[in-house]
Amino acid sequence: MTSWQIAPEGVQAVLESVGAAQEDLTGHATPERLVAVHAGVQSGAPVTQAVHDAMGSLLLDLEDTVLAVMGRINAGRVGVYSATTAYQQGQLDMAAECQGEMSRAADSGDLSYFLTRGYIEAG
Repeated sequence: MTSWQIAPEGVQAVLESVGAAQEDLTGHATPERLVAVHAGVQSGAPVTQAVHDAMGSLLLDLEDTVLAVMGRINAGRVGVYSATTAYQQGQLDMAAECQGEMSRAADSGDLSYFLTRGYIEAG
């Protein structure tokens, strides 16, 4: 990496926007909501039994995907915030390290790197 050109204010605005969208997605993809939708389709049985069965399979298949997407969004937000913070402090090597750790966290869901360095709080 030869140079950095980051506008921290712009990064903050994007992170806030992503955070709001993540909260909206989290509100719509709750296990309770999915169970309610599934139960609603089941209430029309036997007419809707095939739909009920298909939705049940689809929801089970999508659960891991939705959790993975949510984990990647969270890792991305934490990683970008951490890299920007390091950049603002003039720690370009640390900013680059944060980017790498963000990619690893997106794959594994493990945010311990950021927790142990104080970029995020446990909870």
